[in-house]
Amino acid sequence: MIAIDDCAAHLGDAPNSQMFLRAWLGWRGADVAPNLATVRAEDIGRALPAMMVFEVFTADNVINRLAGTLHRDILGRELTGANAIDLAPPAEREQRIELYRAYLTYPCGVWWMAQVVRANGVRTTVHGLALPVFPKVPGKAMRMYAAFDFSGDMKSFDKHPLHVLPVPEKLSFIDIGRGAPADAP
Repeated sequence: MIAIDDCAAHLGDAPNSQMFLRAWLGWRGADVAPNLATVRAEDIGRALPAMMVFEVFTADNVINRLAGTLHRDILGRELTGANAIDLAPPAEREQRIELYRAYLTYPCGVWWMAQVVRANGVRTTVHGLALPVFPKVPGKAMRMYAAFDFSGDMKSFDKHPLHVLPVPEKLSFIDIGRGAPADAP
C-alpha cells in the first residue's frame, strides 16, 4: 500500500502519471478526493492523450467515458463506451472485477505495472495510476481517472495493436485517506 503523500516518489519516471497526480491533488484541495465539479482537463496538459476516464457503476460495470488517442492507437479501436472488464482476457476478468470492488469499497487509488506482448513479439511495459473522482451529485457513480505511461517499442502499435489489456503483474493500492487493501487481489 502506498500513502498518497508518498505517491509521487513511487511513480519515478512516469511523466503522464506525475502530471495527473499533480492535477488530482490540486482538484481535491482539502477533501479526500476531488468532486467532478473541480476537475479541469486543462490541468492534465500533455498527459491527456494517455488518460482514460471510467464511470464505475459496480465492480463488473465499469464504462469507459474517455479514452485518449494513445489508447485508440495502441488497441486499434475506439474504447469510449466499452466496459473495462471486457478489455481483460477472459481468464483474467474475475481478477479485474476484484480490483474494481476494492476501488469502490474504500475508495482508493491504484498504481500498476504490466508487460504486454504484441502479436509481433515486441514487449512494452505499461505503468498506470488511477485515482477516484467523486460525482457532483451524491449517490451517482464514482469516476476513476487513469494515466498511463509506456516504455519500450511504441512504433509498431499501428501494425500490431493489442486486443486486450492484461491484469497487472505488479499492483499497489494507494491510500487517499480512507484506507486501502494491504495486498493486491
